[in-house]
Amino acid sequence: MQNLTKRPFAIPLVLVTLVILCHFTYGMRTFDDAFITYRYARNISNGLGFVYNTGDKVLGTSTPLFTLFLAGAGKFINPSVFPQLSFLLNLLIEAFNAVLLFRISNRIFGNSFLAALISSAYIFQPVRLDVVSGGMETPLYLTLLLLMYHDFVLREMKWTSAFWAGLAFLIRPDSLIASLPVFIVWFFRDRRKCLNAVLLFCLIITPWLLFSLLYFGHLLPNTILAKSITYRNPAGHALLFLGTFYATGTLNFHLPLLWIAFGFITGISGITYGSLKLSKLKPLMTAWLSFPLLYFLIMSIQNPAMWFPWYYLPLMPIGILSLTAAWLSTNYTRAWNWLRIGILFALIPGIPMIINHFYPSWDLDRQREAVYWEACQEIKPDIQVGDTVLAPDIGVIGWCLEQAKILDPIGLVSPEALPYQQALSPNQWISPDLIRDFQPEYIIAFDYYLEHTVKTSSVLEDGYQLVWQREISIQSENRWLLILKRIHPTGMGFLAPGIKTSREYHPGQIGSISKDE
Repeated sequence: MQNLTKRPFAIPLVLVTLVILCHFTYGMRTFDDAFITYRYARNISNGLGFVYNTGDKVLGTSTPLFTLFLAGAGKFINPSVFPQLSFLLNLLIEAFNAVLLFRISNRIFGNSFLAALISSAYIFQPVRLDVVSGGMETPLYLTLLLLMYHDFVLREMKWTSAFWAGLAFLIRPDSLIASLPVFIVWFFRDRRKCLNAVLLFCLIITPWLLFSLLYFGHLLPNTILAKSITYRNPAGHALLFLGTFYATGTLNFHLPLLWIAFGFITGISGITYGSLKLSKLKPLMTAWLSFPLLYFLIMSIQNPAMWFPWYYLPLMPIGILSLTAAWLSTNYTRAWNWLRIGILFALIPGIPMIINHFYPSWDLDRQREAVYWEACQEIKPDIQVGDTVLAPDIGVIGWCLEQAKILDPIGLVSPEALPYQQALSPNQWISPDLIRDFQPEYIIAFDYYLEHTVKTSSVLEDGYQLVWQREISIQSENRWLLILKRIHPTGMGFLAPGIKTSREYHPGQIGSISKDE
């Protein structure tokens, strides 16, 4: 142990090796949402502009800087390898994050071995592993937040904190929740430097905001409006997911409520107590320590859809630091201290690992994405330039069907769908009027998306035929992915001739949905 601590590059090298081994063992498992950004980047690199559908200037990605980075890379490499590039990029970024977290922890606690354990606990978090393998912008977002906190806390309010905060905003606008406490603490410490920092922050984000206003017609991504309309969640939805994560390190809210309540009280108490200890040790840490509590408060009130695992990665480093400070707050003998440290760093990754093994809360194998690829290959040879394909999950489908115009009933990239979405009740996804008015050549959707459409309208039965379907199991529930093709009013009916299905077909039924239910 002493030999390792005397060699400044030994522990970082071990941490980098751990990250590489973890991610190459886990493999590339790209999220459907990541392909939305990839399609934007491909269109930019191909000279079509910052668009998802050719000619439609709609900002349907919340990460413009990451999109532009990929688009720039597309000038030197084939855009078709964007998923592989993102995986390798995230691997390198996470290796840097692990080393940076080690450096921060070492500066805070003054113990390199303890800092290595903190970084290792972060590396082995199952949600972190899943998110980083998914090809999203989140690892880069976390890098910028860590750099912001590093320069603010450990470099005594260095001006570069504002620089990193500005870049973080261009990766994800919700970074304001993380940077706002920094500027508040800065203001009360040194108003003049704070105003200069705010000016730098504004100088970084203003060019993009002006471009967005002139090019897209608004400042913020269309996704914010679309999600607020579509995901009308019941009261307490976000609180349930956030509470589950703070309690268990997972998103599995199906666990017994008593377990979640106990874990939540323990987790919040530990984070709060540890935060008080750290703020006394380094007062500037207050800006960082405020982040998880402020995030919890704002998201609980706003109540957005919080089932996406990438929302939680930025909370992990400060959560681990706070729990460590709380756990080690009382002095014992050296042997007992190291025993407690061993228990803590076995529990931090161990509890979510066990829960995820026995009660998986997310499609870790990306079965949905895999069956979307299968569906895409089924119709890709028949897609003509400009054909409209309606798909509520637009990632893989939009990336694969490069020539198609994607009609998104959720409204992320199709604002014309939002008036139809507003007329629907919660948990109704596709309006029959949207299909009737736009008449897409194909509809690719799971059966639960079409439930309302089938039960309230004959638009599918009259105008579409089922040409392909596949049944898969998602979180122990059987779901059907369907491809419907538009036909003439005098066409051959709802079921295509010769299609082989896994169950007997009845008029008015697709997948597991029937009008009679």
